[in-house]
Amino acid sequence: MLTLTHIILRTITKIDPARSPPSIPEDWAKAGNLAAQLEIAGYCDVEVHEVPVDIPFRSYASFVDVMMTRVTQMMTASQVLDEGQKTLLKGLMMEEMRGLCPTEPGVLKAVSLVAIGVK
Repeated sequence: MLTLTHIILRTITKIDPARSPPSIPEDWAKAGNLAAQLEIAGYCDVEVHEVPVDIPFRSYASFVDVMMTRVTQMMTASQVLDEGQKTLLKGLMMEEMRGLCPTEPGVLKAVSLVAIGVK
């Protein structure tokens, strides 16, 4: 399962295939796997909940700007790109967003995993 932000962030590989942003390890990306990892870490009475999350945005451009300037994975992955490549990347990210939500302003749909347990 790819996270919503990783779906958008991975567009950098279209410019430089070697620049894949880090993603959540598979052991943490699915509810069952997350519960198992917490139990291995010594937690008991583990519960993992899939919580629907709405991420509203005013425009594709403003959302991508935030991702490029505030999301550590993208800031790190794109720091070696020149300005032309960064402009191309922003366009590719907006195109990816249009595929996820065809209107702007809009709302991206995601799922957050929330886990609780007793140590």
